[in-house]
Amino acid sequence: MWSLTAILYIFSLCFSAYYSIKIKEVYLMETNVLLLFLLAGVTLSAYVTAINSKGTVRIVLSYILASLVLLITVFCIMKHSSSQELAEKEAEKVRQKAQYEEQLRQAELQRQAEENARLAAESNQAASGIEAQKQYKDALLSIVNSGAGVARAILGVDVENENADMDALLSKSNSLKIQANSLKTKLSDLTAPEGTQTLDEGRKNAEKGLQLLAASANAFNLFFKAEDENEEDERFDLYRQNAKAASGALSKAAGLIEKVQ
Repeated sequence: MWSLTAILYIFSLCFSAYYSIKIKEVYLMETNVLLLFLLAGVTLSAYVTAINSKGTVRIVLSYILASLVLLITVFCIMKHSSSQELAEKEAEKVRQKAQYEEQLRQAELQRQAEENARLAAESNQAASGIEAQKQYKDALLSIVNSGAGVARAILGVDVENENADMDALLSKSNSLKIQANSLKTKLSDLTAPEGTQTLDEGRKNAEKGLQLLAASANAFNLFFKAEDENEEDERFDLYRQNAKAASGALSKAAGLIEKVQ
């Protein structure tokens, strides 16, 4: 009978250890939980031993020891559960504290961003009208000078050179046409700030010059697509005439703009 008890005892220990290890593999449980499973196995083994004991003294002692082991097991389980609850509560407190601190940090960042935006707005409002006028004047001059450069480029092309690469000339005419239209759009989109009425005359001449330049660039591009000599001569005269007129208007615009202090 004691052999049967020993076998059952060993079996219960192995059974508890095996499933404790399997549980650890699946759920990655900590060592304390494994020990609780082993202690439960010992408790089961103690009761199996008590059941199989012979003799009054042995039975009493076996049940006393089994009950003692059971009490220890229950105590350890309750202690572990309590410690787990405390750990979860502490973790929740830490999480809430971190969340609260993150909210404070985000609020501070937002406050700083709003403050920086307010200061930037005040700084922009405090900028002098003279500086705004200067920037507008510089933008006008930049557009006018770029347009004059396109006009010079159109007039500088030697279309009568028989050795010239026609594909290269056509590509250049496309590029100049795009530049001319882009400058015209850029000037149209340029907003005049307050106090720049003295630049109005220069801008009007610039607008006129860029309109002529766009017409010249378009005729210059179509020149290379002429179907006969008459059409070619007509477009040649048109693009050169408009380019010269554009150059004159832009030159006048530059002079008027530069005069403004």
